[in-house]
Amino acid sequence: NGGTVALTDAAPTVLDPTLGKVFTHTATANRTVDFTVGTPAGKTIKYEVKSNSAVPRTITFGTNVKSTGVLITPASSTLVVSAIFTSNGTSWTEDSRQSAGV
Repeated sequence: NGGTVALTDAAPTVLDPTLGKVFTHTATANRTVDFTVGTPAGKTIKYEVKSNSAVPRTITFGTNVKSTGVLITPASSTLVVSAIFTSNGTSWTEDSRQSAGV
């Protein structure tokens, strides 16, 4: 599936990569995002997140995600930050990120 999926904000937030290609998330607090397993090797997804208010949110990724660290939203409810991940079949590796907020 190649569509856009709006994630449900929760503690933890669960991202099922089999459901789409772009995942949007409005965080109401600092969150951990867990990716489900079972995705074919080579699949690439984009995770986009913003805060629900003028408070920055810290996003930590789960144990099956190899990221370059936490992703912090700007202190704005309109600016989005993002990261791109690729699956090796059992875990996800961060390829790049946009952390300035657009």
